[in-house]
Amino acid sequence: ASLLGTVLSMPSQAVDLLPDLIVNPARLADLSFSKSIIPGRVHIRFSNGTANIGLGPLFIFPGTATGGGQFVNQRIFLSQGGYRDREAGIFLYHPTHNHFHFGAWAQYTIRAVLPGNQVGPVLRMGAKTSFCLVDSARYNGPGSVPAAARQFTTCGDDAQGISVGWEDLYSRSLPDQWIDITGLTPGEYWLESVVDPNNGIEEI
Repeated sequence: ASLLGTVLSMPSQAVDLLPDLIVNPARLADLSFSKSIIPGRVHIRFSNGTANIGLGPLFIFPGTATGGGQFVNQRIFLSQGGYRDREAGIFLYHPTHNHFHFGAWAQYTIRAVLPGNQVGPVLRMGAKTSFCLVDSARYNGPGSVPAAARQFTTCGDDAQGISVGWEDLYSRSLPDQWIDITGLTPGEYWLESVVDPNNGIEEI
């Protein structure tokens, strides 16, 4: 019998276990068209999934109060134990849902398709949407990683986030999960979702 081994080189200093946030393209493919949101207008409705394929969880919690909401703190865990906190954005209270949403979590656009399937200019833009972040489902799309234990199961007024290997889902039936496409010529377009467009979250 033989015994194979390897030498592990461990970092001498703690490493930030940062999240890595991506959009699940399969969720965007869940779409429909509507003429009932605003009479006389045509909208495309679609779902959105934000996944974390990083080294650590996205962990956010309320900070001090500000006009109309609260500052958001991001907690970044360290490889050798401990953590550091940083300011990352704004929590806005959603009275209908009775909890806080991370402001401007996603930005949706319709873009032209250029020759060679290149991405062209923005033709239509939706509102920046605010999400309440939870571990909705395990992520099995491109770049998937082994899922950590599910940490964020409810959406209240304390911690929110997305564990490694999980994704937060927003259904196409929810408000603001649409773009007004009235007047666009029939054809093919890119549907784009950008997570954290204001770059408030520190990630890989």
